[in-house]
Amino acid sequence: MKRYRALFIIALVLGLFFVFRQWKGSRRNIASDKTKNSTEFAQAKKIDSTSFSSNKEESLPIQPLKKEKIPAITNGQNVIFSVGGILKKGEIAWKKGTSFKFNDFICKIDETALFKKIAAEKVQYLDDSKSFLSFLATNLPETSAKWEQFFGKIDAAARVPKEPEFENVTEKIKYQELKLDVALSRIIDLEKQIENYYFIAPFDGTIVQIKKQLESKVKKSEIVVVIQKDDE
Repeated sequence: MKRYRALFIIALVLGLFFVFRQWKGSRRNIASDKTKNSTEFAQAKKIDSTSFSSNKEESLPIQPLKKEKIPAITNGQNVIFSVGGILKKGEIAWKKGTSFKFNDFICKIDETALFKKIAAEKVQYLDDSKSFLSFLATNLPETSAKWEQFFGKIDAAARVPKEPEFENVTEKIKYQELKLDVALSRIIDLEKQIENYYFIAPFDGTIVQIKKQLESKVKKSEIVVVIQKDDE
Protein backbone atom coordinates (compact mmCIF):
# COMPACT_ATOMS: atom_id res chain seq x y z
CA MET A 1 0.00 0.00 0.00
CA LYS A 2 2.83 2.37 0.89
CA ARG A 3 4.45 1.52 -2.43
CA TYR A 4 1.31 2.55 -4.39
CA ARG A 5 0.99 5.72 -2.33
CA ALA A 6 4.60 6.66 -3.11
CA LEU A 7 4.07 6.01 -6.82
CA PHE A 8 0.89 8.13 -6.75
CA ILE A 9 2.73 11.03 -5.08
CA ILE A 10 5.57 10.81 -7.64
CA ALA A 11 3.05 10.79 -10.51
CA LEU A 12 1.22 13.77 -9.02
CA VAL A 13 4.44 15.75 -8.65
CA LEU A 14 5.50 14.97 -12.23
CA GLY A 15 2.05 15.95 -13.47
CA LEU A 16 2.14 19.26 -11.64
CA PHE A 17 5.67 19.91 -12.96
CA PHE A 18 4.50 19.24 -16.53
CA VAL A 19 1.51 21.58 -16.13
CA PHE A 20 3.81 24.30 -14.72
CA ARG A 21 6.20 23.93 -17.69
CA GLN A 22 3.29 24.26 -20.12
CA TRP A 23 1.97 27.38 -18.33
CA LYS A 24 5.42 28.97 -18.23
CA GLY A 25 5.94 28.27 -21.93
CA SER A 26 2.61 29.83 -22.86
CA ARG A 27 3.43 32.93 -20.80
CA ARG A 28 6.77 33.24 -22.60
CA ASN A 29 5.04 32.95 -25.99
CA ILE A 30 2.49 35.61 -25.05
CA ALA A 31 5.25 37.94 -23.90
CA SER A 32 7.19 37.24 -27.09
CA ASP A 33 4.12 37.99 -29.24
CA LYS A 34 3.51 41.22 -27.34
CA THR A 35 7.13 42.30 -27.83
CA LYS A 36 6.99 41.38 -31.50
CA ASN A 37 3.74 43.27 -32.07
CA SER A 38 5.04 46.25 -30.12
CA THR A 39 8.24 46.31 -32.18
CA GLU A 40 6.35 46.00 -35.47
CA PHE A 41 4.04 48.85 -34.44
CA ALA A 42 6.99 51.04 -33.45
CA GLN A 43 8.74 50.31 -36.75
CA ALA A 44 5.56 51.07 -38.69
CA LYS A 45 5.09 54.43 -36.97
CA LYS A 46 8.74 55.44 -36.75
CA ILE A 47 10.01 58.26 -38.95
CA ASP A 48 13.73 57.90 -39.45
CA SER A 49 16.39 57.70 -42.13
CA THR A 50 15.33 54.17 -43.16
CA SER A 51 12.24 55.74 -44.73
CA PHE A 52 14.56 57.27 -47.34
CA SER A 53 15.95 55.20 -50.13
CA SER A 54 19.43 55.77 -51.50
CA ASN A 55 18.97 53.03 -54.11
CA LYS A 56 19.78 54.65 -57.44
CA GLU A 57 17.21 52.43 -59.19
CA GLU A 58 14.33 53.78 -57.10
CA SER A 59 12.56 57.11 -57.29
CA LEU A 60 13.94 60.06 -55.36
CA PRO A 61 12.90 60.12 -51.68
CA ILE A 62 11.94 63.80 -51.73
CA GLN A 63 11.58 65.07 -55.26
CA PRO A 64 13.76 68.07 -56.19
CA LEU A 65 11.77 70.97 -57.57
CA LYS A 66 11.47 71.14 -61.34
CA LYS A 67 13.18 74.00 -63.10
CA GLU A 68 12.20 76.50 -65.76
CA LYS A 69 13.95 76.22 -69.12
CA ILE A 70 17.00 78.43 -69.45
CA PRO A 71 18.34 80.19 -72.58
CA ALA A 72 20.60 78.31 -74.98
CA ILE A 73 24.24 77.88 -73.94
CA THR A 74 26.37 77.63 -77.08
CA ASN A 75 29.68 76.63 -75.45
CA GLY A 76 28.29 74.00 -73.12
CA GLN A 77 27.61 74.17 -69.42
CA ASN A 78 29.84 73.01 -66.60
CA VAL A 79 27.79 71.14 -64.02
CA ILE A 80 28.91 71.83 -60.46
CA PHE A 81 27.40 71.38 -57.00
CA SER A 82 27.40 73.80 -54.10
CA VAL A 83 28.02 70.85 -51.75
CA GLY A 84 30.69 68.16 -51.71
CA GLY A 85 30.30 64.40 -51.40
CA ILE A 86 30.04 61.15 -53.34
CA LEU A 87 28.78 61.49 -56.92
CA LYS A 88 25.78 59.29 -57.68
CA LYS A 89 24.01 58.28 -60.89
CA GLY A 90 20.77 59.88 -62.04
CA GLU A 91 18.28 58.39 -64.50
CA ILE A 92 20.46 58.56 -67.62
CA ALA A 93 23.61 56.72 -68.72
CA TRP A 94 26.77 58.37 -67.37
CA LYS A 95 28.82 58.57 -70.56
CA LYS A 96 29.77 60.99 -73.30
CA GLY A 97 27.12 61.32 -76.01
CA THR A 98 24.15 60.46 -73.76
CA SER A 99 21.07 62.50 -74.66
CA PHE A 100 18.67 63.83 -72.07
CA LYS A 101 15.45 65.80 -71.92
CA PHE A 102 14.51 68.92 -70.02
CA ASN A 103 13.95 68.10 -66.31
CA ASP A 104 15.64 64.69 -66.53
CA PHE A 105 17.49 63.72 -63.37
CA ILE A 106 21.17 63.82 -64.47
CA CYS A 107 23.16 63.11 -61.30
CA LYS A 108 23.38 63.88 -57.60
CA ILE A 109 25.63 64.10 -54.58
CA ASP A 110 24.88 61.41 -51.99
CA GLU A 111 22.21 62.95 -49.76
CA THR A 112 21.99 60.24 -47.09
CA ALA A 113 23.44 62.37 -44.28
CA LEU A 114 21.07 65.24 -45.09
CA PHE A 115 18.03 62.95 -45.13
CA LYS A 116 19.02 61.47 -41.77
CA LYS A 117 19.26 64.96 -40.34
CA ILE A 118 15.85 65.92 -41.75
CA ALA A 119 14.30 62.73 -40.36
CA ALA A 120 15.81 63.33 -36.92
CA GLU A 121 14.43 66.88 -36.86
CA LYS A 122 10.97 65.62 -37.82
CA VAL A 123 11.03 62.98 -35.10
CA GLN A 124 11.90 65.62 -32.51
CA TYR A 125 9.28 68.03 -33.86
CA LEU A 126 6.52 65.41 -33.64
CA ASP A 127 7.65 64.42 -30.17
CA ASP A 128 7.51 68.05 -29.00
CA SER A 129 4.09 68.47 -30.60
CA LYS A 130 2.53 66.08 -28.05
CA SER A 131 2.63 68.77 -25.36
CA PHE A 132 0.99 71.23 -27.74
CA LEU A 133 -1.81 68.81 -28.63
CA SER A 134 -2.36 68.03 -24.96
CA PHE A 135 -2.69 71.75 -24.21
CA LEU A 136 -5.17 72.23 -27.07
CA ALA A 137 -7.29 69.26 -25.99
CA THR A 138 -7.68 70.81 -22.55
CA ASN A 139 -7.89 74.51 -23.35
CA LEU A 140 -8.80 74.89 -27.02
CA PRO A 141 -10.48 71.64 -28.13
CA GLU A 142 -12.04 73.32 -31.16
CA THR A 143 -8.56 73.80 -32.66
CA SER A 144 -7.23 70.27 -32.02
CA ALA A 145 -8.50 68.60 -35.19
CA LYS A 146 -6.61 70.79 -37.67
CA TRP A 147 -3.32 70.35 -35.79
CA GLU A 148 -3.76 66.60 -35.42
CA GLN A 149 -4.34 66.45 -39.17
CA PHE A 150 -1.28 68.60 -39.84
CA PHE A 151 1.07 66.59 -37.61
CA GLY A 152 -0.35 63.37 -39.07
CA LYS A 153 0.71 64.41 -42.57
CA ILE A 154 4.36 64.89 -41.63
CA ASP A 155 6.33 62.08 -43.22
CA ALA A 156 10.00 61.28 -43.69
CA ALA A 157 9.69 60.92 -47.45
CA ALA A 158 7.76 64.12 -48.17
CA ARG A 159 8.19 67.83 -47.62
CA VAL A 160 6.37 69.25 -44.62
CA PRO A 161 2.87 70.51 -45.44
CA LYS A 162 1.72 74.09 -44.93
CA GLU A 163 1.30 75.03 -41.30
CA PRO A 164 -2.33 75.67 -40.18
CA GLU A 165 -3.54 79.20 -39.52
CA PHE A 166 -3.74 80.28 -35.88
CA GLU A 167 -7.28 81.07 -34.76
CA ASN A 168 -6.39 82.94 -31.57
CA VAL A 169 -3.48 84.44 -29.66
CA THR A 170 -3.37 81.74 -26.96
CA GLU A 171 -2.89 79.04 -29.56
CA LYS A 172 -0.04 80.94 -31.22
CA ILE A 173 1.70 81.83 -27.94
CA LYS A 174 1.72 78.19 -26.78
CA TYR A 175 3.07 77.02 -30.14
CA GLN A 176 5.90 79.55 -29.94
CA GLU A 177 6.51 78.87 -26.25
CA LEU A 178 7.27 75.24 -27.13
CA LYS A 179 9.54 76.52 -29.93
CA LEU A 180 7.64 74.50 -32.50
CA ASP A 181 7.81 77.42 -34.92
CA VAL A 182 11.62 77.41 -34.71
CA ALA A 183 11.77 73.62 -35.16
CA LEU A 184 9.53 73.73 -38.23
CA SER A 185 11.60 76.52 -39.79
CA ARG A 186 14.69 74.42 -39.25
CA ILE A 187 13.09 71.47 -41.06
CA ILE A 188 11.98 73.67 -43.97
CA ASP A 189 15.48 75.14 -44.29
CA LEU A 190 16.99 71.64 -44.38
CA GLU A 191 14.50 70.53 -47.03
CA LYS A 192 15.45 73.51 -49.15
CA GLN A 193 19.02 72.22 -49.16
CA ILE A 194 17.86 69.14 -51.07
CA GLU A 195 18.03 71.17 -54.27
CA ASN A 196 21.79 71.54 -53.79
CA TYR A 197 22.28 67.77 -54.05
CA TYR A 198 20.55 67.15 -57.41
CA PHE A 199 21.21 68.31 -60.91
CA ILE A 200 18.07 68.39 -63.04
CA ALA A 201 18.46 69.04 -66.77
CA PRO A 202 17.67 72.72 -67.55
CA PHE A 203 17.11 71.91 -71.24
CA ASP A 204 17.15 69.11 -73.85
CA GLY A 205 20.78 68.26 -74.48
CA THR A 206 23.73 65.89 -74.52
CA ILE A 207 26.64 65.00 -72.27
CA VAL A 208 29.78 66.21 -74.04
CA GLN A 209 32.41 65.46 -71.39
CA ILE A 210 32.62 63.40 -68.20
CA LYS A 211 34.83 65.09 -65.61
CA LYS A 212 34.20 62.91 -62.57
CA GLN A 213 33.34 59.22 -62.37
CA LEU A 214 30.36 57.93 -60.43
CA GLU A 215 31.05 56.96 -56.79
CA SER A 216 34.05 59.29 -56.70
CA LYS A 217 34.37 62.05 -54.12
CA VAL A 218 33.50 65.50 -55.44
CA LYS A 219 34.54 68.79 -53.90
CA LYS A 220 32.27 71.80 -53.65
CA SER A 221 32.19 73.73 -56.98
CA GLU A 222 34.20 71.01 -58.76
CA ILE A 223 33.09 70.31 -62.36
CA VAL A 224 31.53 66.85 -62.64
CA VAL A 225 30.22 66.87 -66.22
CA VAL A 226 29.85 69.20 -69.21
CA ILE A 227 26.52 69.30 -71.04
CA GLN A 228 25.46 70.92 -74.31
CA LYS A 229 22.04 72.21 -75.31
CA ASP A 230 20.57 70.62 -78.43
CA ASP A 231 20.22 72.82 -81.51
CA GLU A 232 16.67 74.05 -81.99
